[in-house]
Amino acid sequence: MEQLAAWDRANGLLGQELTEAALGLALPEWAAGVGRMEDVRRRQARQALLEAIARHHHHGGPRRERPGRRPW
Repeated sequence: MEQLAAWDRANGLLGQELTEAALGLALPEWAAGVGRMEDVRRRQARQALLEAIARHHHHGGPRRERPGRRPW
């Protein structure tokens, strides 16, 4: 059990050291590109949602028949 606790502490310290070392570094180009693509997708999804909401509120969408009414 002590070995597991020591391993956990060493792992935590390594994580802290790596985090501190990476704070001043710029992101690699591939990571920055992925982040930009994610931002573009998020903006496109938001725009599509806003357009759907506007169409729904301004045009009312397709008219639905009341239940029980038959068109014939």
